[in-house]
Amino acid sequence: MDGARGELVELLVWAVTAGLLDVMRARVIVDESRAGARENAERAGVSAVTWRQRRSRTVRQLRPIADQWTQAA
Repeated sequence: MDGARGELVELLVWAVTAGLLDVMRARVIVDESRAGARENAERAGVSAVTWRQRRSRTVRQLRPIADQWTQAA
């Protein structure tokens, strides 16, 4: 993987290894970031509002982890 998705995977692996993120939460983040995940959520009955709230929560959770990742690099 390259680009933003590759960086996300690197971040998640680092966060799990560092004990900053649970493996199950990392898997959910990967699932949410896959192409078409929003459409799949909508087909499963998740509203657009709920989808945006989940994405916002994920971003809030990853910001401090990303800061630590950057400092560690």
